[in-house]
Amino acid sequence: MAAKSEGPAFETLFTTVIDYVRTVWPAIARGNTGFVCAGGTGDCQAKLESEILGASAEIKRLNEDLEESRNNKRHKIAYDEIATEANKLPTRERLSTDISAIASEIEQLEQEEEAHDAVLESLRAQYSTALDEMRRLESMSKNALSMQDLGIYMGDSGDTEGDRVGGHLSMGISPTTPHQPGESHDDFGTPIDDPMLNDDDGDHGILESRLDKSNGDEEDDIEDGEDSGHDSDRQAMDGPHSARNINDIDSEEEGEYEDEEGELTV
Repeated sequence: MAAKSEGPAFETLFTTVIDYVRTVWPAIARGNTGFVCAGGTGDCQAKLESEILGASAEIKRLNEDLEESRNNKRHKIAYDEIATEANKLPTRERLSTDISAIASEIEQLEQEEEAHDAVLESLRAQYSTALDEMRRLESMSKNALSMQDLGIYMGDSGDTEGDRVGGHLSMGISPTTPHQPGESHDDFGTPIDDPMLNDDDGDHGILESRLDKSNGDEEDDIEDGEDSGHDSDRQAMDGPHSARNINDIDSEEEGEYEDEEGELTV
């Protein structure tokens, strides 16, 4: 009896479930998804599976859209960070202004450099001119000193020994050690090469001219002596005054001789 009582109860429960599936489940499905099942249980199940596959595909697509939006959001955040850092930098207009100012300064510096170069070239030209003038004056001074040094060494053939000694003493030069050409002197310095000193012909020409002058003076003295002798002979031949004239001539010659000795002894 217990078995019989369990059998109808199970069948009743199964029947209730089937009725629920047939009546309640389609209503719930229609209310939630708009699914309409007009056929039997098999058709409803097939349609339900089709709807489930479509919903899964839609869910997958939505997930992809969500991931893309997340990526876009990350990209936007990164872009905002980059834009924030970029805004801290100077703008294009400011950079253009700075570049123009730097170019103007460079041009001004180039002009100043050209002006400095021109001034430097002018100073170099002035220095070269002044240096050439100094060299010319130095050469003239050395040539003049060489000529004066040669005159001191050669002396004058007409001067007496006393005059030459006095001249040397006045010049600060010892007569026993005459200044030689080419040697250094406290007053005249060191002469450079002088054409009159280096030229053998010019040196010999000066010496020969001085010797010719001294020889000519001696010949004039001899001729004067001969003329005085002829005059004394004529006076002796002319008359009674010849003896007096001869004595006067002798006394005059002795006086001149004494004067010469006096000058020499002074």
